[in-house]
Amino acid sequence: MQGLLAGASRLPRGRSLKCRATRGWSLTPYPLTHMKSLARYVVAGLLSAFSAGTLLAQTAPSPSEAAEDEVVTLSPFVVTATEGGDITESTSGTLVSRPLEQTPMAISVFSAELMKDLMVLNGDHLTKIVPGLAAQNNQTSEGAGGNQQYASRGFTVLPRRNGFAPGGRLYDMTGVDRVEIIRGPNSILYGQNDPGGVINYISKRPRLRNSTGAHGTVTAVLGNYAFQRAMTDVDYTLIPGKLGFRLPMSYTYNERDTKWFSNTVVSINPSMLWRVFPNTELTIEYEYLDIETNFGALQPIVWVPPGQTKEVVDKNKRGLGRATNYTFGPYANANNKMTNWTADLTSRITENITFRGVYSQNGRDRDQVTPGGGDPFRVTPTPWFGVEDQDGNQISGYKGDLLFEYEFGPIKSRTVLGYEWNTNDYYFKQWRTYQNGATLNLFTLNIGYDPVTGLATRDTVASDYAPFPRNNYVTNSIEPSNTLGGNAYEIPTVTDPNNPWRLFRGPQRFTSTWSNTRISEVLSAYDDRVQMLLGYARGKLIQNYNQQSKVKIELGSTPIYQFGLGFMVDREKKHLLFANYSTSYAPQFLLDINNQFLPPQEAKGLEGGVKSVWSDKLRTTLTVFSQKRTNVGRQFTDFSFQPPRTYGVLSPGEESKGFEFEATYKPTKAFDVRLGYAYYNGKITGAAANEQFKIGRELPRAPEKSGTFSLNYTFQHSKVAGLRLGYGFTYKNDTILDLNNGLNSLTRRSDPYLVHWMTLAKDFKLADKRTIVVRLNVGNLFDKNYVSEGFTFGEYRTFRLSTDYKF
Repeated sequence: MQGLLAGASRLPRGRSLKCRATRGWSLTPYPLTHMKSLARYVVAGLLSAFSAGTLLAQTAPSPSEAAEDEVVTLSPFVVTATEGGDITESTSGTLVSRPLEQTPMAISVFSAELMKDLMVLNGDHLTKIVPGLAAQNNQTSEGAGGNQQYASRGFTVLPRRNGFAPGGRLYDMTGVDRVEIIRGPNSILYGQNDPGGVINYISKRPRLRNSTGAHGTVTAVLGNYAFQRAMTDVDYTLIPGKLGFRLPMSYTYNERDTKWFSNTVVSINPSMLWRVFPNTELTIEYEYLDIETNFGALQPIVWVPPGQTKEVVDKNKRGLGRATNYTFGPYANANNKMTNWTADLTSRITENITFRGVYSQNGRDRDQVTPGGGDPFRVTPTPWFGVEDQDGNQISGYKGDLLFEYEFGPIKSRTVLGYEWNTNDYYFKQWRTYQNGATLNLFTLNIGYDPVTGLATRDTVASDYAPFPRNNYVTNSIEPSNTLGGNAYEIPTVTDPNNPWRLFRGPQRFTSTWSNTRISEVLSAYDDRVQMLLGYARGKLIQNYNQQSKVKIELGSTPIYQFGLGFMVDREKKHLLFANYSTSYAPQFLLDINNQFLPPQEAKGLEGGVKSVWSDKLRTTLTVFSQKRTNVGRQFTDFSFQPPRTYGVLSPGEESKGFEFEATYKPTKAFDVRLGYAYYNGKITGAAANEQFKIGRELPRAPEKSGTFSLNYTFQHSKVAGLRLGYGFTYKNDTILDLNNGLNSLTRRSDPYLVHWMTLAKDFKLADKRTIVVRLNVGNLFDKNYVSEGFTFGEYRTFRLSTDYKF
């Protein structure tokens, strides 16, 4: 534990990481002293975690106690604990645990075991295994602030944690048990919700067993680009059937081919499950995530070459090469800290009535320092000054649900009455360096700019940059503070003559409060041959409040509907024909040019399809859909103002139509094939009077064609018995990258890409149910150079060699 926590120490401002990433298979970045320093953290963490795991494993039950090792599940709101790669149930679509094949809607679930096998370590990597899901940014991998953001069926999706909407979140998979994905509008169960669907990260919880003992995994990973990861996940039943504790935690460090970039992630996720009474249990969860980043310029340059009129997406960055980092230099860095407390009380009041109450409090703070204002691509280069951004959220909320379960002859009824309340407090400040009332410039980059070609003749080196002075005005918290900077939404009242930083924009503080009152019904009838979903809710924006301008809006409740119907069309109950209609709404934080909040976004969708279990070897799902949304807010930077202003603009209408197909084929115990393909045709159907040119354009950062494929084979005989070989690929076509879909940005596009991966793993069985797993993962097998739909470079070929000790 101490070794893992040691890796969490922050890099002091003004100091850069001096290592250099190398392409190809190399575990020794430059210089070696830095590698040794980081290796100490990893080794210390692994030794402490391994020691703890070994001691705990001594109490693990023997094979003769297998019956006593059974997992005991009480709550109907929780999926029965899973320890393998396959999950057959979900809660995100109905609130209660239901088999996927009997749920009349498009829903997919991906387990922690599957994601670990494929090195899906954070939210950005999720798109490698989910067809139709696009990463509109790559915030977790880059260490940038703001929400992890996806697109599904062309529409935006912000992920949730255990059903709550934690704003500005970045996601690490250490404490994630599974990811459940619902496609299309669905606000019945979650109040305000994005029209693209629901991506619900379900956290790991203790598994209560009938015997005392520990189960878990200790993992060590090394790879090229200085990749290092130490992780442990210990699940301990302290009192059989009554009290359990779980502790997933990890330390991860990695670089990229971009100079000076590095990313350090520390994740700690303890939880406790206490069965207070035979029919009542309480779960307490805590999440801590610390991401420390030395920024890298992971995006290509967009510019208009001399003699041309159209933009180009330049992967060679005006002759400087993809690895250049002139934009940020060696001193730009950011720190993101996130915490989450969750308390979950479930009680089976009677044989037919269950209550669940959940409280969640999420906090996020970001402190980011970068150069600003400079431009080296001029005959007389423009100098750079310092910019510091500080922002964050506090979101708190609670949910209360009553589940009524009754049988009426051939009909089984599951009715949920629920209420949800949430508030989101957001703040923002931006500082710049000043001296004697004028901008204080820190450095100028002279890179041999050629005005004829528009190219540079040399890359930058560390000595071209100057460290940032320390800003002692900044308070990195939304809570009140007695430090010089005041709290997050106050202006400093005392001036420090030795501090060149001055408040440039803000402080801004917005508060949003919303609620959702709902009733939903899950009916199954005639031996599960008929499935029905019914839902009605009233979502209400209680307030959107700008603390500075005192602008406040209050909206009446918005009706939300859902109706889903499924029929087993054959006697063997192998084929479910289904249709589902749903609506959603989502209040928006964006302010227009007049500092007024944009109206809430609304959407409606219709989908239908068939879920088939052809045999115990083959399962397929085919879904067709059509959906629309209105009042789509997008952030727009207006360069007609000096300095440029950023505000929200409305796109009155967008729509998408298409289909999705998923299949799983397991002809033998040794063979496993998974296939997914998604296609949609999306376009903008309405625009403001001065933006009519957008009508008919495609939806941005959302590839219309995408697919995933994986094949795994486990050798059953000879000396290589137990050896697992895996291969797969991810495909996406190109898409427009400008989120605002500007008049001259049609050529700003991503690359179509087909990226292959490979895995090789071997299990070594030990006594007392212990196992050692050795695994090799190769990403981007053929080293493809491409720009992704998130407007960032895809990673070059990566090698990850890992060892798991399971007990």
